[in-house]
Amino acid sequence: MQYRLTKKFAVDCRIESLSTPCNTMSPLDDWFIDVFRVNRKKVAMVTHAISTYTFFVPYAEVGGARMIPGHINKLLTDFLYRENFTQHLDELERLAKSNIVYCKTVDRKILGHMNDFKRCVSFRLEENPTDFEGAEKMIAQIPVNIKSLGYTTPLDRMRELLNNYRKMS
Repeated sequence: MQYRLTKKFAVDCRIESLSTPCNTMSPLDDWFIDVFRVNRKKVAMVTHAISTYTFFVPYAEVGGARMIPGHINKLLTDFLYRENFTQHLDELERLAKSNIVYCKTVDRKILGHMNDFKRCVSFRLEENPTDFEGAEKMIAQIPVNIKSLGYTTPLDRMRELLNNYRKMS
């Protein structure tokens, strides 16, 4: 699996060198990971490179920054069951067994979306600092401008990617 780490998150993970990202084939691969704070607690923001679908993972919930990449598979498994994409579980398992590649975040547009998402959820999480599932649902419904498609939501875009991948395989 390929994870594009921001400098702040790479420092938290104690990863000193990041490679250049490569093209990925699976719609379940290629995630950006950043960190922000909610009530002085660190939270990882994990955003898909194409769809901008986003998960939030508190460091304390999984045992620190280094454990976040391993936890993404659980989040994706839960997502695939929730959205009725269980036919992609084998693909996820295959990716989980592959090498983890830590890369630089060269796509500034995705980082811009991530910053917008952080601002959108910051008020919600300050009022209810443990409602990461609610924050995830809120972000999944925010319209995002994707050049080739116009405006779509991260959830709709992720569904479309998974449906198209199923047709190809």
